[in-house]
Amino acid sequence: MYKSITVLNAAEHSDFRFTPAGDLKFAKDMNVIPITFSEVQKLCCDFPIVYLGGETPSIVVVVGFDEEGKNLAIDEEGRWRGEYVPAFLRRYPFVMVKTGEDEMSLGVDLQSGCFSNPEGEALFGEDGTPTEKLSGIGKFLQNLEGEFATTRALVAELEKAEVLKERVLSIGEGEDARKIGGFKSVEHSALTALGDEKLAGWARSGLLELIALQQFSIKNFRKLIEIENAGRS
Repeated sequence: MYKSITVLNAAEHSDFRFTPAGDLKFAKDMNVIPITFSEVQKLCCDFPIVYLGGETPSIVVVVGFDEEGKNLAIDEEGRWRGEYVPAFLRRYPFVMVKTGEDEMSLGVDLQSGCFSNPEGEALFGEDGTPTEKLSGIGKFLQNLEGEFATTRALVAELEKAEVLKERVLSIGEGEDARKIGGFKSVEHSALTALGDEKLAGWARSGLLELIALQQFSIKNFRKLIEIENAGRS
């Protein structure tokens, strides 16, 4: 999605003027989109949501099946097929970049085409300080980074409790049957085997609600297949 990320600074980019992307075609090749724990409720009715493990545990919304990437959640005009657009997409072309051991800076994709319109909004004032627009973007991204950190911690907790299991779904029958794998979901038997104290803690923290919403979203794999089939007809 990002092609050329450069850290913003007033000395080099004082004349930058920003115009938001007019559509979401920049994400048309993505088949999974990272989301935060707070976005699960907003997306669970539209698309399937799953967990990914590994060194950077995460929650993602599945929007396609093509290994080369084809985002079925974005229509031909670049519009999102749903009411809520994930923050991961809404932040584009901005992104937080690690510039030190404990330092993050604001970066931009210079190839986004969002900085070529002279009628766009200024990012820096005449004195080199960030404009209200840029400050707002920076705050949004910092808050988003915090939510992603919390999300990673929540998924790591699920993995530590050994309730996440690799899943393979079979949707359809006969020649039209399709197997979908490569993701993790909570195993019900592993969840119910946990102690009452652990489950009570998860209930208070909202983790049980997150688990329920994610499991509810799995039915939307069928919806994605219907969108894919409609595009082929």
